[in-house]
Amino acid sequence: MNPILKTNGAPGINIIRETEELSAKYCGDLFRKYVGITPKYLCNILKINQFISNKINYPGLSLTECTYETGYYDQSHLIKSFHQFTDTSPRKYFENDHHISNMFSAL
Repeated sequence: MNPILKTNGAPGINIIRETEELSAKYCGDLFRKYVGITPKYLCNILKINQFISNKINYPGLSLTECTYETGYYDQSHLIKSFHQFTDTSPRKYFENDHHISNMFSAL
């Protein structure tokens, strides 16, 4: 299984580069060609999905705790990335019920 998927986007492209001994540019170009998005974008998608999954599966955890559990450096990084995909803040997102995200977070 792909190491990026196995770790929910945590190591980024570096783990593939090290395994395959490829340059960053070449690896990124191949990834974009065959996957259709950059490795960083895929990692961001996986991290957001993991964050949503953590918050849904462990409702007792605060947003801050879920932020660090998911591997974000700080809340500002999470909020910026979260807004990119959902066009809202994490707090507002979880105030509403999102049936589609609930299906994806189970993956």
